[in-house]
Amino acid sequence: MSDRAVFLSRRAAAAAALPLLPALLLPSPPASAREGYDLETAFALTAVLDLRAMVLDVDRRLFAGLLRSPPATSVTAEEGAGARAEVRRLLAPDVSPRERVRDALSLARKARRIELCSAGRGCAATEAEEHAREAQERLAAILEYGAFDGRRTNALNEPVPLMTPDELRFVHRALVSAQRELTAAFDCFGADERREAARFAARAAKGDLVSLGLDAQARQILDGQDRAIGDAIRGLGGPPPSLYADDLQRQNDALLAGSDGR
Repeated sequence: MSDRAVFLSRRAAAAAALPLLPALLLPSPPASAREGYDLETAFALTAVLDLRAMVLDVDRRLFAGLLRSPPATSVTAEEGAGARAEVRRLLAPDVSPRERVRDALSLARKARRIELCSAGRGCAATEAEEHAREAQERLAAILEYGAFDGRRTNALNEPVPLMTPDELRFVHRALVSAQRELTAAFDCFGADERREAARFAARAAKGDLVSLGLDAQARQILDGQDRAIGDAIRGLGGPPPSLYADDLQRQNDALLAGSDGR
């Protein structure tokens, strides 16, 4: 082959290779992109699962005494105050349900990994926001309900040391409801991101997979715990033996009604 023929052959090969250069020079996409999920969204969803587990932990610790054998006679006002303090921390701006779900939605939208909303119809993103708002309101209701902070007194100005069954029932239902709303918000995201988030969260949970509540077996166990706490609260009967002003008024009203009827 002549020198000119060799030159033309090499130039043709170089020209053919030029379109491939940008692909060769560009960095390869991250493994998450190649595998079909968005890593940042998955990490943000892990934080949602972590928050759910923290709400469950408040519930477990508050009612642990009632599930012991023999069970405690009730839950102290001091323990109730501790639970309220934990709930208050879970509502901090950087930790709250709305903030964590909002972060995950922002990343999912950026990565085009969640359905975009259009006017006149709902979408997964809207549902996730609604569930996060409901979870936040359930937790906030605990701070607004009653005053089981260890500082209240009865009609005789004596300290009230125990939470009432009605207070216990309300707090438990609010905590369980908040967990379920967080799970519903989590379920609004893509299956691939949820799968990876569950894997990350399971690694962080160090074996406590039930607290994530992601599969049928875990949810069955959590439902059993919910029923056990409900049964324990019902087993307490009426309110603890403390006289409230309202109690005295009801007793007086009953006595007056009885005397009128005789």
